[in-house]
Amino acid sequence: MKKGLGLMAILVAPILLLIAGCGSGEGGAGTAAVVVSTVSGVAAAGVPLNGTVKLKDSSSPANELSDTIAADGSFSFNVDGLKPPFILKAQGTAGGTNYYLYSFSAGPGIANINPFTKLAVANAAGRADLATLYSAPPAATMQTIAANLAKAIADIQNKLQPLLDSYNTTSYSATANPVSGLYAANHLGLD
Repeated sequence: MKKGLGLMAILVAPILLLIAGCGSGEGGAGTAAVVVSTVSGVAAAGVPLNGTVKLKDSSSPANELSDTIAADGSFSFNVDGLKPPFILKAQGTAGGTNYYLYSFSAGPGIANINPFTKLAVANAAGRADLATLYSAPPAATMQTIAANLAKAIADIQNKLQPLLDSYNTTSYSATANPVSGLYAANHLGLD
């Protein structure tokens, strides 16, 4: 029995050394962790949108990316090398209705797209014509939206609170952020 264990130790030891040398690449000489900056979220209007999401950056002319919306409404963009802030447009159908919805992100992070985000971006921009804004986003307007979006969201939350209180809703708080909050198209919470 001791002879078998000794042979096993001789065979296993080199394998363990080889595995230990492989490591994860973190902190090793000459290796660097790759960090990808993303803008991601959920595009929905009661149910997930079936369509596409586009993102434009603040470059002049603006760079544009496109992604197909997944079945659960999710989307994601790699924004490495792009200039924030970003404006987003979702185009698709939900429940047999066509939608053009907009959102905004000051940088990498979550940027959900839904009717509340469209309202918030329009209010933050001081204009309702988001299609024209998206087609050629002026740098000054992009900065205005970035500066005003938090207030626009707070205004929407404040207007929703009395309605939610009147229906004694406990599963949703008006303080939930429609742009950057956790969101699932499942008829619960923010949805």
